[in-house]
Amino acid sequence: MSTAQRPNIVLIISDDTDHSMLGFSGGGSDVLTPNLDRLAHEGATFPNAYASSAVCTPSRYSYLTGHHPGHCRTKQFLDECPTTEPYNLKWNSYINRPQDNIGGMFQQAGYRTGYVGKMHAGLPPGDIGVVMTDIAEDADPYDPEVQAAFASSHANAVKEMNRIGFDYADSLYWNNVDICSAKKMHIHNTEWITQGALNFLDEQQHKEDEPFMLYMCTTVIHGPDHRDTIDNGDPLITSAGILDAAPNCMPKRHTIKDRLQQAGIPYTHNTAGALWLDDAVGAVMNKIDEMGIADNTIILYHVDHNVHAKGSLYERGIHVPMAMRWPAQVPADTTINGMVQNVDMLPTLLDICDVPQPKDTIIDGTSYLPLLQNNADEIHDDLYYEFGTARAVRCGKWKYIAFRYSDEAIERMQSGNQALALDYMNSMANATHYAAYFHPNYFAADQLYNIEADPHEQLNLVNDPACADVLTDLKQRLRVHLDSFDHPFPEEAHPFHLSDEFAQLVTARRNQIMQPSWMAPEEQPR
Repeated sequence: MSTAQRPNIVLIISDDTDHSMLGFSGGGSDVLTPNLDRLAHEGATFPNAYASSAVCTPSRYSYLTGHHPGHCRTKQFLDECPTTEPYNLKWNSYINRPQDNIGGMFQQAGYRTGYVGKMHAGLPPGDIGVVMTDIAEDADPYDPEVQAAFASSHANAVKEMNRIGFDYADSLYWNNVDICSAKKMHIHNTEWITQGALNFLDEQQHKEDEPFMLYMCTTVIHGPDHRDTIDNGDPLITSAGILDAAPNCMPKRHTIKDRLQQAGIPYTHNTAGALWLDDAVGAVMNKIDEMGIADNTIILYHVDHNVHAKGSLYERGIHVPMAMRWPAQVPADTTINGMVQNVDMLPTLLDICDVPQPKDTIIDGTSYLPLLQNNADEIHDDLYYEFGTARAVRCGKWKYIAFRYSDEAIERMQSGNQALALDYMNSMANATHYAAYFHPNYFAADQLYNIEADPHEQLNLVNDPACADVLTDLKQRLRVHLDSFDHPFPEEAHPFHLSDEFAQLVTARRNQIMQPSWMAPEEQPR
């Protein structure tokens, strides 16, 4: 395939997004997402799409690299997780080498590459000069010194994205929007991210013989509450400082509330965030259409992870919405029922675009091009997931989760220094509260679920004699995946994890979690 024939690629990844937040994936008339619904209608939907992990960094790492985050080889990851012990996968899998990620691979193959929006899988901010710890909580974003600090930080972020393989980088949030202590900066600026994407596409209009790959990551639907920004946020505030003028590239944010109310939809964090996201997607889709390149442009919409079981390996943490538009090759209203995972995105695009995989890289994913071409019903025998010190495998309707504490975590709990059961990260993080709240067996060392009969994973069948053969099979499947990593992983749980003493810690932790003061009012059970 010649360079000119290769399809262009636009990758859009939203944050903390559940199927019910989008019309095409289950939200129906309870949400307002006309552009994402159009994207799905004009191409393919993937009802069985999954992430490798259910928090931002490891999932984004898998999208960018095509391999599971436990294969990370940066010095920072290995210093924290030496290969002599199981790794604790948190926000610690980092992109470092150009040849290991989609930007560098496509750049080397002759694509012009661009990145806008949230990163959250790059090297730690302090390692590359993206840090502003000395900015006070009450700092004024318009203060010249504060603006200079943000401009310098953003310039360093751009420089790092250039280094790892993106020709163009702008409108970057290295992690989330709360990039410093200054409260006035803790707001979204979806328009700024979208304008960065449109600027890249404007430049591309003068490079007709050069295919492009644009990677766009919104900060929505992640917190803080979108209503606070929409109602009161300053549209000039960005992670790069103060804009000269507010971007005028999509519907005005103040219309979001009115449009939702006109549609009879409550104005909530989720509905507002979904419509704001949809406006951004619409602006990019319209630009692609106006450029006359829609037929040969792949637009892939992905989600980093689901939200209601964030910090877990349950379906409502790892099961994600997904849609694809590629008019030249994918008919409208196509449904791809085969199971796919975020590690599959990169090898699929390499396959489609005839981009060679660098010889010294790891690719765990599998191309789903055969699914698009109706040459296969499935590309995976099973799927592997990981987070914290828990690992899981899914085969058909069955899922097995193995949760093994670190020796240090066991010592803390066993000695009495820790009065509550620790989560998958061996911590007390709020990010895991949803999962532990809605899943009664979250703290169990071994879990087996029949997803068809028990889609919300409430009944642990690990001790059911009728499931013994299934359990043996899934344990063997998991071991095959685990053996591909340099780090060990225990076959059996520590005896304390199975003890009455530990059960008491679980009861204490669950009593704390069952007081849902940490949960937004609209999300609390009724």
